[in-house]
Amino acid sequence: MLAAAFVAWLVALFGDQTVKGLGRVFLGSTKDRELIAALNEVTDAAINSTLNDIPDKARAALEPALRERFTIAPVSVVDGRTPIRTALADAIQDQIEPLADAPTGFSRQSFLDDIGVDATRLSGDLTQIAIVSIQQTAQRFPALSQLAAQLNADVMINQSTSIQASVDRILCLLENLMQQALSPNFSMGQQKAGRAARQALPEAVNRLVDALLDIRSISDPALRAVLRENLPEPLRSSFREIPVLRIQVYEFVQSCLRHTNGIRNLVEAIRSFERNSLPMQHLDAVILEIGALLGMPGPPEIEDVSSD
Repeated sequence: MLAAAFVAWLVALFGDQTVKGLGRVFLGSTKDRELIAALNEVTDAAINSTLNDIPDKARAALEPALRERFTIAPVSVVDGRTPIRTALADAIQDQIEPLADAPTGFSRQSFLDDIGVDATRLSGDLTQIAIVSIQQTAQRFPALSQLAAQLNADVMINQSTSIQASVDRILCLLENLMQQALSPNFSMGQQKAGRAARQALPEAVNRLVDALLDIRSISDPALRAVLRENLPEPLRSSFREIPVLRIQVYEFVQSCLRHTNGIRNLVEAIRSFERNSLPMQHLDAVILEIGALLGMPGPPEIEDVSSD
């Protein structure tokens, strides 16, 4: 069975240090046999579901080819430095690469091309099958809990990275809009092209200010003073203390928007203080909403690999 070969390959890939107890499976303990049986069952169901979209003729050729490939020991290793999910995807890609590259007969097409299967999609599907199988089986068997937790952490990191990249692009657009509006050399053509976004600029700034006021490193005077010292010049000099905090923050946001990288420097400094606090998550969410207000696409969706 393909599932059995795939599961055995996963055990070999991760090894005893990552999947506690699985390395002893060949000693035949009852607990190990139960874990492997459960993992096989979940994996088999996931494989069958995924391959259902492949025509019968192609599937009949693909399954034995994959079974053969995953009977071979992993080329890659999990080194502890690469995120688990990335290492898993890379290892699966290495394993099926001969099916995608090796020409067959006189056609000069790869095996996968000949049967009409996309190699990139197949690699992604197999990676997702492995993740789902591990996550679901981990609910019943603590031996997989460490690996499942690492996979979840990798997804959260990927999501956080994606969100921060989108936040940075939106803040860059805000800076450009403000600087364009203030530029005496701004042409009529440019004014027409960005008119809708510039009309939304005041509301965008107000939303940003409101979210910043919920940040403790902004609202607390002592923390605000420390934050100020972590900003580059000339932002530091323009961070003036004003009795009405909202006016102070509004004025400072306006000042940041007038400087290249200014608002991005401010949010980066706040993030270094707040890390992944709930107010920081709220600030990111508000900035993403501002992006939508300005007509920018949001971050790409991150696939959910958590257990049902």
